Amino acid sequence: MAGNPQSILKWLSLFAMVLGAFSGETDELFLDLDVDQVANGTAGSWIQAPWGESYVSAVRESRYGDAVWARYHMDGRAVGNIIEADNTTVTKELLDDATGYRLGNPELYNQVATRYNTTSSNDGHRELVDIIIGVLGEDLKALEKRDVTYTIKCSSSNLAPRSSCYELLQDMNQYQTDLGSTRTIDYYGGCWFRVGPHGSGADLTWYKAHAVGKLIYDDCPRTKACCSTVYVSGYSPKNSGHRKLCLSSKSTGC
Repeated sequence: MAGNPQSILKWLSLFAMVLGAFSGETDELFLDLDVDQVANGTAGSWIQAPWGESYVSAVRESRYGDAVWARYHMDGRAVGNIIEADNTTVTKELLDDATGYRLGNPELYNQVATRYNTTSSNDGHRELVDIIIGVLGEDLKALEKRDVTYTIKCSSSNLAPRSSCYELLQDMNQYQTDLGSTRTIDYYGGCWFRVGPHGSGADLTWYKAHAVGKLIYDDCPRTKACCSTVYVSGYSPKNSGHRKLCLSSKSTGC
């Protein structure tokens, strides 16, 4: 569906009415953490206050922009809209993640954007919903040109300590079973191993995910000008054999 934002919004509203109520739902894209697990403290000790509580209340009240804002602040990297360590912003990271999701899982993206367009009138971050809907209105071919991918693509942002990524991969499960609906494969220290949404694409096993993570670890070492510590950040794009995989300091996206 191309082009006209007004026609996109009209279509979204009509589609939401057909699908019925969506209140209080999480999803496989931006709001990937189970509300009950966040509320009872079992989603992970990495979640920083007050963002877990903010996430839970926003999802339950269908304030989807506020929920996305909380999700992107949970790991403590962002202060306000600024992610100083990576010289970027929450809105820029959200736009990048939205582009990747739209390209990799267009049907799921349409469903999620439809629901977000019904966000509560009390939503304090409606601008984040607008970003997500804006990407829905973009032409897919134009997005593909903007998001050239390779087998392994290294990044100079979202750098994770390589030593933490080493420990993560050392301790990670290597079962010959599918990952299923999980989005966070594992994390250790400041290193996160994330996988793209399941959608309708091919799943992959823990064993294969570990092998791809090792490739990213081996191919993407990087140092900062300030110091000798070695970092790593990179991803393997979705293909016919597996979902997108990301090894970096980000607890969101992929």
